[in-house]
Amino acid sequence: MSEKIKVIWSENYRKYNFGSRHPFQPLRGRLAFLRKIKQKGYDIIEPKYPATRAQAELVHTKDYLDSLEKVSQEFTTLETPVTRENVEGAYWYTGGTIKAVGLASQGTRTFNTLGGLHHAKPEHGEGFCILNDHGIAIRYLQKEGVIRRAKILDIDAHAHNGTQEIFYSDPDVLTISIHQDPDTIYPGECYPWETGEGEGKGTNMNLLLDPRATYDEYKPKLEQALEKFESFYSDVAIVVFGTDTYKKDPMTQICLELEDYRKIGKSLSSIRNLSILSPGGYSKYIPKIWLNFLEGLEK
Repeated sequence: MSEKIKVIWSENYRKYNFGSRHPFQPLRGRLAFLRKIKQKGYDIIEPKYPATRAQAELVHTKDYLDSLEKVSQEFTTLETPVTRENVEGAYWYTGGTIKAVGLASQGTRTFNTLGGLHHAKPEHGEGFCILNDHGIAIRYLQKEGVIRRAKILDIDAHAHNGTQEIFYSDPDVLTISIHQDPDTIYPGECYPWETGEGEGKGTNMNLLLDPRATYDEYKPKLEQALEKFESFYSDVAIVVFGTDTYKKDPMTQICLELEDYRKIGKSLSSIRNLSILSPGGYSKYIPKIWLNFLEGLEK
């Protein structure tokens, strides 16, 4: 690629924090990654604004957002405790995704270092996700007339249940997820027979991986996903890149190697108007995984 991907980061992402003992740590690996990419000549773009309440309402219900505004100590599901500070952080990572996806729609490739929080549903947050940032970004950019059609490829080990629900009947948004068999892992949703409904029939795809799957099992699923992904015309392409498919991630059972992420990046290198969103993962290897992925993507 002639121009390096633009990396999105805000100091306000630090606010998205559930506490030192919580498995989701938004700073895990990110600061080390930022140091390394600066050395490699990447530009870091900081979003100027968080998302607004009006933008969030394009996806989430008024009752849910009202509850977030009124929270004093704790709200939503047990694994996703909510405080005033991490609600503010959620609006900031969503603002970062709006920036990232907007730039991508204009032809600039982007990588948001905290985004793709795909478990948040219209009426509640779950799975460490408070706001569904890419859902909000797509709906906002559609409303503003910046884009009409979008597509999302989610390669986190956990299923895209919130994203699937948001776009399940929308023929203008393709949603594909490659994830560990939901019978074996949270959220226990998103099966192959769930393909969309109404006008959106055929625009949702779930591809399942068995626990302990290696790249030999992963590669044909990725190829199947990309065949459909690349055939769907859109104004922007989003990849939710969770790093929890790595073999040493403590929260999942997929067994990819570090070198496999170069291969995955390379397989995505021809996609136009691309925005990568990463919720990260749960191992200490996030910086290396991201760097390998970018090396593959930009070859």
